[in-house]
Amino acid sequence: MKNQKIKWLAASGLAFLFLCGVSGPLFAQGGERLNHPDRIEMEQTFFGMRFLHQGYSKNGREIRAVLQENPEAFALYRAGRTEMTLGEITGYIGGFGLGWLLVDLLYQQPSPWFIYGMSAVIIPSIVLSATGTNKVKRSIALYNDGLTNFGARKGTTWTLGGQQYGIGLGIRW
Repeated sequence: MKNQKIKWLAASGLAFLFLCGVSGPLFAQGGERLNHPDRIEMEQTFFGMRFLHQGYSKNGREIRAVLQENPEAFALYRAGRTEMTLGEITGYIGGFGLGWLLVDLLYQQPSPWFIYGMSAVIIPSIVLSATGTNKVKRSIALYNDGLTNFGARKGTTWTLGGQQYGIGLGIRW
């Protein structure tokens, strides 16, 4: 009986965490979308980045055309995309090397020296991907702030609901 209660408690806790994780991105920044129709929203998914502009989902090539209106944001976006691409390529190489090392370790065989080098490439790939993603986020924020400076958003925006790290109250000035 005691084991059943513990299992039920653990399952309900996991279900609660799952629901909070799923609902957070759905309701986050809900009030900001109404402030300006030309605003770009960005969401990072398992398959890459997803952009929302004027109520439509757009890919990187389509959002690039929108960002060309703001030269600073466009330059930052291009630099970030380049770093992200380099990070992905080096990540594939490093992942292949790590996989090879793991297989050699399982079969207790010595690995060639260049496989260690391939595996070490995973470290710069993480750095490149993270800095590239941050640059893309900053370019979107720069584009949206340019809209704000032209009077797109006035005053304070309060949102109640899912935030980045859970459920709560959000304030944006």
